[in-house]
Amino acid sequence: MPVRCVLWSRIEMLNDFHLHGKDSRYSQKFAGLPIWELKTTSRGGTKGGARLYFFFLETNEAVLVNAEVKSGHSPGIAKIKEVLQIYKAVEAGIQVLERSKK
Repeated sequence: MPVRCVLWSRIEMLNDFHLHGKDSRYSQKFAGLPIWELKTTSRGGTKGGARLYFFFLETNEAVLVNAEVKSGHSPGIAKIKEVLQIYKAVEAGIQVLERSKK
């Protein structure tokens, strides 16, 4: 897939996500995990394999961790593991900060 198409797909997904949040036609939560993805083929989106991985903070702000372009319907396992590690680190840091405020 040409770089220009991939870039445009990501811009389109992020714009829709900005406007609609979790109800974006591109957003999809991974079952059993605190991780979400924006995927071009989610909910009738255009095909192309561009994916953006993120999670939400308690403030409902999204933290975009990484992205990839791949064929098929399965996410990249290494990317998902990376997002989960960062999520756990952020959660641990938040807990430490909350304890220090008391």
